[in-house]
Amino acid sequence: MNEPTIDAENTVEQTLDRFPSLAVVFVQHGMACVGCSMAPFDTLGDAARAYRQDAGAFLTELDAAARVEER
Repeated sequence: MNEPTIDAENTVEQTLDRFPSLAVVFVQHGMACVGCSMAPFDTLGDAARAYRQDAGAFLTELDAAARVEER
């Protein structure tokens, strides 16, 4: 299996710059991270905690969507 593409230490901005289609995952979780002024600074882990998301499940979902986009 490939190494995970998404890591909790990636910033929201880095992630969305690399995988713009992942914006929909944030929106589906009710997260206002897309376009947020903190996106360059907050990590995915920070965002998950701020929105009381299960970080592991959220990162897994982002990673799966990113793998689809990479194809």
